[in-house]
Amino acid sequence: MKIGSHFQFEPPSGWAETRDGGRLIFRGPAGEELIVSSWVINGLMDDSDFGRAEDRLLERGLAVVQQALRNPELVTIKPLSNVPALCSLPCWYAISHSSDSTLYFYQAVVRTSGATMLVTLESPPVPESFRTFSSFLAGIRPVADRPA
Repeated sequence: MKIGSHFQFEPPSGWAETRDGGRLIFRGPAGEELIVSSWVINGLMDDSDFGRAEDRLLERGLAVVQQALRNPELVTIKPLSNVPALCSLPCWYAISHSSDSTLYFYQAVVRTSGATMLVTLESPPVPESFRTFSSFLAGIRPVADRPA
């Protein structure tokens, strides 16, 4: 179990973990890479400023995915949309693949109070990719005992 300041999650079993700056990268047996990063609100502010800051974090995460989907070398399979059933937290995801179909990209933006997480699974076209991605998202939880 990985527990950060705002999110906790279980990486796929048996995948190798590395860190690249603030990103966690998990590498799977078929050449998959699950990349996890987040943005958090730091500092004290009143409720209305906090709400606006949360909205900006979410907008930033959604913009990152939208920008990736505009890449002319990618084919969008599923446009970015909110999918409440996929995660216990507010979650948006999209799926695309390379124009030659050799690499699939599963991207999600997950929101909790004070933070937004970006999740990307890059995978060759193996049948269990979406199952791995959706299982990972289903396991993301907020950190309940986080100091206020």
